[in-house]
Amino acid sequence: MHSRALEDQALPFAAPSALVSRNIHVRRLGRRQSRVVSLPRTDAMAQPKIKVYGINMSTCTRRVLVTLIEMGLPHELVLVDLMKGEHKQPPHLARQPFGQVPVLEDVDGFQIFESRAIIRYLAKKVCCPVAFHFA
Repeated sequence: MHSRALEDQALPFAAPSALVSRNIHVRRLGRRQSRVVSLPRTDAMAQPKIKVYGINMSTCTRRVLVTLIEMGLPHELVLVDLMKGEHKQPPHLARQPFGQVPVLEDVDGFQIFESRAIIRYLAKKVCCPVAFHFA
């Protein structure tokens, strides 16, 4: 990961107690400089995560994952093996009645499916810029 990427990373949803300052050494123009950057604490990883049920080969699942990454929300991908037919089994049909992916399960247990609906839900929940709100 480039040092520029660390500097540009915004963590707007992390509480100040979830951040720790670390000294990052940056090499610029042949000189070594130090810069203090706020990074997430390791214990912040223990916070509840949003679950996305799907497969990373799915374009719709990728759309949801990119949105979560851009918003900085902690999440995990729960793989649903389409080749074995897991998407047509009762546990997944309880989450998504049509047996499709992706399905998002929020930390409070709320479930929603259809990638565009998931993105709208996340935008309203997090109060993102107008760019995420759709007509």
